[in-house]
Amino acid sequence: MERSSTFPAATAGTRADRGCLAPLPRTSPAGGAGGTAAPELGSGGVPAVPRRWDEPGGAERPGDPASAGEGLFLAVEGIDGAGKTTAVRVAAEVLRRRGRRAVAIARDEVSWPSTYAGGHMGALRDLIWGEPPDAPYLDLGDEHWVCLQAAWYAASARCAVAPAVAGGAIVLADTWGYKFLAKLALRPPGRVSFDAAWNLFHAILRPRVVVYLHADPAAAAARRTSFTGSETGNREGTVELSAAAFTSYQRRLAGVLESFSGTGGWTRVDASSLSAQEAGTAVADIAEKHLGAAAGPGRSRGAGGRP
Repeated sequence: MERSSTFPAATAGTRADRGCLAPLPRTSPAGGAGGTAAPELGSGGVPAVPRRWDEPGGAERPGDPASAGEGLFLAVEGIDGAGKTTAVRVAAEVLRRRGRRAVAIARDEVSWPSTYAGGHMGALRDLIWGEPPDAPYLDLGDEHWVCLQAAWYAASARCAVAPAVAGGAIVLADTWGYKFLAKLALRPPGRVSFDAAWNLFHAILRPRVVVYLHADPAAAAARRTSFTGSETGNREGTVELSAAAFTSYQRRLAGVLESFSGTGGWTRVDASSLSAQEAGTAVADIAEKHLGAAAGPGRSRGAGGRP
């Protein structure tokens, strides 16, 4: 059966009463004032990130805490196994030792504002990332996973990221949807609308800075003891859960992320020859550099990094 090529339009609401203190950022429909059209396909069929979202001086959305300059929202992206989670943890520790208020956010490390929010988001996290390695998750369709992931990031932005940034903290996120979108870009034609997914994620608070942590897929495979279907092929049917399959798929994924990084103006850190401490310190240095630039004269208007 042919899958729908559209998703419901994302809308922004006002402050909720479930303990999430920050208002949702308001956006205009994609392509209109304040919105951004989905990326066109670049070389090799890889979607290119619109310059308007990610380049310094790009358009900002009203309501983005990062736009107000109180703190900084930075996301670290990379292939599976690149060391993103460790990098944000180390970066937060380094920044705190330097006297900064820093918060590391990963799917297992979020401070929710209430017991209800924590329980709800814990269940959502397990639903998205708690599947068995060989689960036939695509039986539910790509749109199902797009909506679940968008729900995760929207609630994380509202309940965790926005209040912390508004309070002056440097928030370091272990991915912010770009890797998921890159995997969607590798799906066979006609299975899912990349444009629709992109526009849905665009309604969610964007990081001001995106760091691309470049890693060698073969080295990432060597560090792992097991693999999942979403890491070794992300396709229907039987998927080989092996180091070879992981390396092959992650090389393709890296190609999409490299395209996002290049056209989006991300800051690239080659972690292939760095220790975990060195990579995290590099991320901390980047955060301080951008925070200092934002506080100084001639402050640029933000690099946006969406989803």
